[in-house]
Amino acid sequence: MEMLVLINRASNITAIAAFLYGSFAFFLPNGKINTIVSASVGTIFLLVNVFYRYRKLEAVKLYFSLVVPLWIMVDTICVGGDFSQSAAFLAITAMIYVLYEDRKTMQQVLVFVVLSMYTASTLIVQYNGTLFPPIEQPLDELIVMVVSVIWIFSMLGKRDKEKKRLIQSLEEKNKTLKATSEELERFTFIASHDLKSPLRNISSFLGLIERDMKRGDTTNFYQNLEFARKGAQQMHYLIQGILEISNINQDQFAHRANYDLGQLMEIAITGLRLEIAEKNAWVQLSSMPEYFCNDIEFTLLFQNLIQNGIKYNTSLQPKVSIHSKQDNEQLKIIFEDNGIGIEPKYHSYIFEHFKRLHTQSDYAGTGLGLSLCKKIVEKHGGSISLSSELGKGSQFIVALPVKPVQVASTMQ
Repeated sequence: MEMLVLINRASNITAIAAFLYGSFAFFLPNGKINTIVSASVGTIFLLVNVFYRYRKLEAVKLYFSLVVPLWIMVDTICVGGDFSQSAAFLAITAMIYVLYEDRKTMQQVLVFVVLSMYTASTLIVQYNGTLFPPIEQPLDELIVMVVSVIWIFSMLGKRDKEKKRLIQSLEEKNKTLKATSEELERFTFIASHDLKSPLRNISSFLGLIERDMKRGDTTNFYQNLEFARKGAQQMHYLIQGILEISNINQDQFAHRANYDLGQLMEIAITGLRLEIAEKNAWVQLSSMPEYFCNDIEFTLLFQNLIQNGIKYNTSLQPKVSIHSKQDNEQLKIIFEDNGIGIEPKYHSYIFEHFKRLHTQSDYAGTGLGLSLCKKIVEKHGGSISLSSELGKGSQFIVALPVKPVQVASTMQ
């Protein structure tokens, strides 16, 4: 709506100038006629405020493309115009060129109509004269010329700004697309590599089962079958994780609203009730504020961080404590656990796709959970960090802006 604001502002300035000139011209020869003409000009431009009030940009475009040139044509036929008429029609033509730059057919039709009005009024005055005696308005040519030049430069200046903004936007999108493309290649390579391992295990153990069955040897049948089953389960988790990452990157959960984070935490905890019960874990949740976010993404975020504190934990009773801090700029949600901890040199490593510090035999998983958390937090304009030492538990800190922002999604 910036164009509407610009047009309205320029129209108000033009209207004020016309009314002031009409007041001055009243005391000059042909004062009454000069005042009427100037007042009509001021009224024509002042009416733009009506469209501005109701945010009717398209109505403003047509108003300036048809009503204003029609008024100039009638005024020229009645009392003359000459040079000032040409300057005004030139300004309107420039406006049409800018206002309808993205609609070429409409642009051409309106330019043709405006030029037809100019031609018609010029020919009528040239061969038949004006309907009323022509009037000479002091400084009329100069004022109209100055106003027309201002309008032309305002429109063309706005057009240049829009083009620069569009170019800048395209450059930023190209950078984002390039980064996404590069990360996608890396993601695809790592994903395919990680999928090969369980697939290879499944194939190998099924081959052993087939060989033993042919021999009639069932000694290792259930053991090999269990290994194959675990491989299939690992593939399932990997594919599920890849789909979750893909959904976040494609912005399929774009809807955001104010949600009680405490309620989203409770939903996440409920989804983990079996794991919590199996490990005799305890999740302590303090009061949480509301936040403008996507509920699906944040529930997934909370679930992964709570699950992380329970899974990587050898205590008799794993504990995860969750509380928040807020100031004027940031909301911090802190997840503290009494787990195995992480050496400082691995703090940034664990947030990358498929990065794991432990083998499948030690802790099952895909290495996608924390990278998914990082993606969700960054998508909401925040950051996630870790404070931890080996054997001393971990503290994950989710820092979010108090005023939520929309961040372009890239695969990072």
